[in-house]
Amino acid sequence: MDMRAIILRMVNSFVFIACGSLVAMYVFGLIFERQPWMFVENVLAIVLIAALCTLTYLIFYSKKELDRTKIFVRCIIQSICVFGIVLVVGIFMDWFSFREPLQIIALALIVFVMYIIAITIELISSKKLVNKLNRKLEEREKEKM
Repeated sequence: MDMRAIILRMVNSFVFIACGSLVAMYVFGLIFERQPWMFVENVLAIVLIAALCTLTYLIFYSKKELDRTKIFVRCIIQSICVFGIVLVVGIFMDWFSFREPLQIIALALIVFVMYIIAITIELISSKKLVNKLNRKLEEREKEKM
């Protein structure tokens, strides 16, 4: 994937990651603290998480076209990086502790679900773009005949 496409992808995903993280933080707070965690420091930490997670898209940079296996491996690496970022920021922000394994499991589950939702949305939008480009190519081929 070329750098221009990655940067566009990063910009598009930043808002999604930030919003998804805010929702996840709200749900996590309701589950474990019985109240939402919507404090200014937490919202700023979510922006930091979104920015750092967006940078993980640089994993997909390649001067050559990536095949499905390489994309899949990079997705796994990216998901591990995203979980690590959320875990480290969460520990520094004192959102959870390793003494509470259920919180870490819930965090991993929330990150995994958000990652799957993001990938699904991205695949759907990419498929729409590919279909649109294919239709335009077909129209041009018909015009040439």
